[in-house]
Amino acid sequence: MEFKFDCEEWIGRKPCRFQIEQGLVDCGGCRFYRRSSAQVSFLPRQNYTLEVLKKAKVVGIIRHGGLGNILRTDAVSRGIRVVNPDAHIVWMTHAEGAELLEYVPGVTPINMMSHPVRPDLVRQLDVLINFEAIEVVRPIIEASKCVAGFSLNEFGKFVPASSHALHLQALQIGDELRKNGNKSMQRVLLDAVGLEAVEAEYDLELPLGKLEEAERIVGTRPAIGLNIGTSQKGRLKRWPPGYWVQLVARLNQTLPDARVFVLTGPEDGDIKTEFLRLLKTRGELRVTVLPDTMDVGLFMAVIDQLDYLVTNDTFAFHVASARNTPQVVVAGPMPAQELEIRVGSKLLNTPLSCAPCYYRCTQDLKGRCMHHISVEQVLTNLLKLTEGR
Repeated sequence: MEFKFDCEEWIGRKPCRFQIEQGLVDCGGCRFYRRSSAQVSFLPRQNYTLEVLKKAKVVGIIRHGGLGNILRTDAVSRGIRVVNPDAHIVWMTHAEGAELLEYVPGVTPINMMSHPVRPDLVRQLDVLINFEAIEVVRPIIEASKCVAGFSLNEFGKFVPASSHALHLQALQIGDELRKNGNKSMQRVLLDAVGLEAVEAEYDLELPLGKLEEAERIVGTRPAIGLNIGTSQKGRLKRWPPGYWVQLVARLNQTLPDARVFVLTGPEDGDIKTEFLRLLKTRGELRVTVLPDTMDVGLFMAVIDQLDYLVTNDTFAFHVASARNTPQVVVAGPMPAQELEIRVGSKLLNTPLSCAPCYYRCTQDLKGRCMHHISVEQVLTNLLKLTEGR
């Protein structure tokens, strides 16, 4: 792919407006290229290599975004500990991410959104692994001695810090490349920092107290969880609320001994309200709607204790993958092949040719792709999981 890192319009984390407008796969052939006039003094003091990471005493990671993205990135912190067991890892993120990272071994989480990262801490970092191309990380990159993932160039643009990250960069602006890819995002992230030889695995530990509390909540088996929500940003990934209600009814009929639980998060108030409204119209269905006030540790522990999970492509999916809970995953607007599907789980993807659209839905019914995954498909695949155990 062709990149023009010195272009005035270069963003880095997504295609620029002119690339989208012209339907280009990369920067090649763009009619609107303008060399940036900005000049900055920053240049990394040391080029990044895997050998530098192996010898580092203190390593920083910057990863924000949704909790699912943060959890899948623990493959990188695990990879660091594989090649450099003595490294101290500091992970800079937001408040919710810092709470989640309390359950990732070998990591010291820092909420950089509430408290600026101290300059003395940045100076201690032998390597900074940065996966964000947002303004808040700029001063940290500028103060770092060695950067992996995304760095800054002489024009102040976010660019790959080394050749390892070129493929990750290509995925940021190349929708078609991403659509036709064959690597999980965990694999892509590991490769972006030279950890090609490390297996792509989650690294999540839950304390006994949380697991025992979750076991009391789940109770008798078999237990099936339905995770009906997503973040507001990812709401196009939601399976319709009416489909969830139909699935509850079908589960009551086909698996009468199973306990059915509905899980939601703090951003799911709208779909939860609609689900409950539709649930009332169906009479007495056997289902337990869990509170959306559970802390992240208990939420993950409940998923651990379930026998099966049905979920959208969201945080709960990553938790189930990390804890080996068999699941049926419904996916549409984002590239399904990037998901970390484990053996014993099922992925149901939309048949629509417009998918994945990366949330740029052009259908008259927004999120139409999710409507094309039927209740019968989900039920059939879930029953196959139950028959295999």
